[in-house]
Amino acid sequence: MHQLEIHVDRILASLQASPQRKLEIRSELLQHLNEAYEEEFARTSDADRACTLALERLGDPAQLRRDLQAGIPFPYLMARSFRRTLLVFALQSIVFLPLLLILTLDPEMKVLDESIIANAWSLFRPFLSGQLVIAFNLFFVGLILDWIDVRSLFATHRIARTFLRTFIPFGILLASGSLYSLLAGASWYSVMFVVRWSVLSLTTALAIPLFSSVLKRESSDFHNWQRTQTMLSE
Repeated sequence: MHQLEIHVDRILASLQASPQRKLEIRSELLQHLNEAYEEEFARTSDADRACTLALERLGDPAQLRRDLQAGIPFPYLMARSFRRTLLVFALQSIVFLPLLLILTLDPEMKVLDESIIANAWSLFRPFLSGQLVIAFNLFFVGLILDWIDVRSLFATHRIARTFLRTFIPFGILLASGSLYSLLAGASWYSVMFVVRWSVLSLTTALAIPLFSSVLKRESSDFHNWQRTQTMLSE
């Protein structure tokens, strides 16, 4: 019944899960409700009464939602939240990576050195530049990968696909290196630039396959959910 579907959709509306996982839970709940409805209808011969009793057998919606949320596996939560929190994650990197870029990568810096206070700007400029570039990489690469995947659908030649998937990400790394060199005031051949940009490039290189897999999975799940919703509404 349509009323049962509405009740289930309201329960799942605020559930934190991927569209595919929501679809699976929705199917299970509707199957359970339909079985309960048929049993109650066979007993009461009243459609409205049977629907009410079936919903009562399902239990409290709020408690059911909490139970369902507790049973969502961690990968589903990651798949749903990663794209939504992409910019937040990039901004958080500005706070959580200072030790890596200031202390670990620059042996000339000493935490207790009094010159840090006197030369605060010259010491923190490379750090701040690196953080801005990391934020740029994490956010911009995540967006550009979606564009690359879409363009690749229209690229019939292998050379075109190779260009889109290889040289565009390489161009992003080159652009991030130029941005870091400009912001940090470092020359391309300096040790400071080479070491720090290598770390930034590695961070981006590790992020590319992760973002790509999440984008593809979320896009596929979303389209499957849309098709199912359309079929159910017809």
